Amino acid sequence: MTSKSLLKLLAEILKKFQFEEYGHADFTYASGFKPYSTSDASNETPMATKQGNIVTLSGAFAKDGAQSSAGDIDIGYVPSGCEPAHEVRFVAHGSGQSVFLLYIRKNGSMAVGRYGTTTNTAIPNNAWLNISCTYIAY
Repeated sequence: MTSKSLLKLLAEILKKFQFEEYGHADFTYASGFKPYSTSDASNETPMATKQGNIVTLSGAFAKDGAQSSAGDIDIGYVPSGCEPAHEVRFVAHGSGQSVFLLYIRKNGSMAVGRYGTTTNTAIPNNAWLNISCTYIAY
């Protein structure tokens, strides 16, 4: 193996472990949703980090206006390049005592389902929707 081909191989290997960071502006928000915060100093600002194919999301989305129905609701998209290898689901915490199922689909869309405490309820205005999770990207 020549030194040039060895350097090329090393560069390809190192690229797989490259650390990438995405801010709230790199997410796409569905109509009726927004970042819970946009302050770089806040733990509530949606962020994503990617090292190799490991993605970690943190922060929260908020409902921008009242929602009229319960059920699975699309809230937005993860940053490009952070799409999971397959659909992943996480139990997440909402406002107050509410919990929900956070879906992240293979195409990068994010959805909230089963929001509430004991029954599905509509997501209230400005509800805190935690997106913190870690998964494998493709």
